[in-house]
Amino acid sequence: MRTEDILVVEESGENCINLIRDKYFWQVWNKSAFLFHTHIKKYQPHKKFIKKISQDIAFIAFPNNALPSIQKIAEEKGFIFIEKSKDHIVISKVPQPSGYEQWWADVVKAKVSTKNNDFKIKIPSIACFQPINAFMIYACTFTT
Repeated sequence: MRTEDILVVEESGENCINLIRDKYFWQVWNKSAFLFHTHIKKYQPHKKFIKKISQDIAFIAFPNNALPSIQKIAEEKGFIFIEKSKDHIVISKVPQPSGYEQWWADVVKAKVSTKNNDFKIKIPSIACFQPINAFMIYACTFTT
């Protein structure tokens, strides 16, 4: 599925979780990721900026082999697991909890550290460059 298609499905406003296959992993985006995190599994959400649409997305990804356990959890909670295509599964009848905006803000906010020792750069001594410089001078003097 194209990015634009996924976002259209996501913005439909339905109380469902859209699982989209991306090669070897399944992904849930934005509201689906929130519902998945709230009702199915507490996987770590991630943020990604999609240049094509100039927008941040929140997503959760999990491997294909986790799908049977996710289906089991969904069905035990009374949700309906529908395979729309080989690359799109919908988990419907999911209750809509409050807190999406706060969850989104927590995922999207930048994690900037203010500690000075987080960004140590080790500068090698000038001595390690001397053999290279000597070789360069030697090579340059004997070229024709």
